[in-house]
Amino acid sequence: MDWDGRALPARRGESLLATLTAAGVATLRHDAGGAPHGAWCGMGACQSCLVTVDGVPNRRACMVKVVDGMTAAPAGERADLHVTTAGTPRRAADLAERRPDVLVIGAGPAGLSAALVAAQAGADVLLADERGSAGGQYYKQPAVAAAGMDAQAAAGAALIARVRAAGVDMLSDTTVWGAFAGGTFAASRGGDAFRIVPRAVVIATGAQEIAWPVPGWTLPGVMTTGAIQGLLRTAGRVPPGRIVIAGNGPLNLQLAAELLAAGADIVALVEAAPSPGLALAPAVLRMATTAPALVRQGIGYRLRLRRAGVRILWGAQVTAIAPGLAIGTDSGDRLSADLICLGYGLVPENALGRAVDTSPGVFSAGDCTTIGGAHVAAAAGALAGAAAARHLGLDADPGDAAARLRRATRFQAALWQLHAPARPLVGHVTPATIICRCEGVTAADITAAEAAGAHSHAAIKQATRLGMGRCQGRGCAPLLTRLAPEKAAAGFAPRAPVRPVTIAELAG
Repeated sequence: MDWDGRALPARRGESLLATLTAAGVATLRHDAGGAPHGAWCGMGACQSCLVTVDGVPNRRACMVKVVDGMTAAPAGERADLHVTTAGTPRRAADLAERRPDVLVIGAGPAGLSAALVAAQAGADVLLADERGSAGGQYYKQPAVAAAGMDAQAAAGAALIARVRAAGVDMLSDTTVWGAFAGGTFAASRGGDAFRIVPRAVVIATGAQEIAWPVPGWTLPGVMTTGAIQGLLRTAGRVPPGRIVIAGNGPLNLQLAAELLAAGADIVALVEAAPSPGLALAPAVLRMATTAPALVRQGIGYRLRLRRAGVRILWGAQVTAIAPGLAIGTDSGDRLSADLICLGYGLVPENALGRAVDTSPGVFSAGDCTTIGGAHVAAAAGALAGAAAARHLGLDADPGDAAARLRRATRFQAALWQLHAPARPLVGHVTPATIICRCEGVTAADITAAEAAGAHSHAAIKQATRLGMGRCQGRGCAPLLTRLAPEKAAAGFAPRAPVRPVTIAELAG
């Protein structure tokens, strides 16, 4: 493929972001002030990886699949306009309509499990997911043969096959972007908008990663842990150069081990939790009695890093990232990298769930409700699918989902006890630290707004434009909640479209 006049080796079917990252391309655009920006979340939520593809601006590099002859280039300083023919404007009532018994939104562990149970009960189930293939973040499926199929992906493939065999109508590349009165949902696929009017709905939109802001966290080459794991799992791509993984939680350890096995150069793992000691033995024992295979897996990750001589800085946090990706930590260590992966856990992706009427027949499951991990989500999804089917008068059997949910919840509680930070994740925010990536709002801007009388998140949003950017507050709203918890609310009010769609889709 061609990137800004430069020929890059690419694999058909992988994401454009995978191609660019493997080639060492970190800067994707510059903002109006000239500051460089690169990819961040890698899952279509943050809008940081917008580029121009085949002449069409504002395409998400993490969502665009590489095809033969593709030409791409950095985005302009501002969102460019793209003229298109939308046809004769129509009323919402004139749009094509689908009327399934059950609509399931999201094809991760929760959504797949919900769809399977509801379909097995005899319901006509429509499963819609924004990505090109089912599986979600946990069960990511390989997009190219080079990615291979590990046990986690294989388990996802088996579940997806069962869902298909049950007769579920699976719509990929489908964005459900609005919930309206009367149980009507607006969706888009292939540039065409349509309506879905189900008799019951299961919302399983999952979660997104969160990072704690430090000076320099918006520099190109700083990405989330999940973004890099996604490139590895879907495309088999190993980023070139030295890699530092920092933050808090088990996903960072898993990524370090997986990248190491794939041949990556891991400089260090910076983990906010202390090194596990005897005081945490009861938590490890509870995990071992609940899910011994997962404990063995975690021990295997630790041993892999130890054998390779990878430094683990326990009880440490990143304090700043300088241009050139020089990293400071509160442990006094100074690191240098070509890529930094930051991961401080997850927050629910619940905009659609908060926008929908809380009426009978509406169910939510998985990490969009509370963060519990894939196994909790799968069990909760099965229970939600059964509840949706029973709402329709069908006899549904979720099997041992309730027992699995109890076991997985116990394991997750012990896991997070093991990974509790040595010190609160207060961050190392300076007045100039950017909080809102889209609009460039700094900590000083928020402080000034509060001093001027902005006494709620909504008022801060109006005064600073925090949350008004392309990501619709997905990145900065959780940070604002942590920075100003006394003003915390359920988040900015969700408004359609809750996911990015084109003006042509809305007009046509």
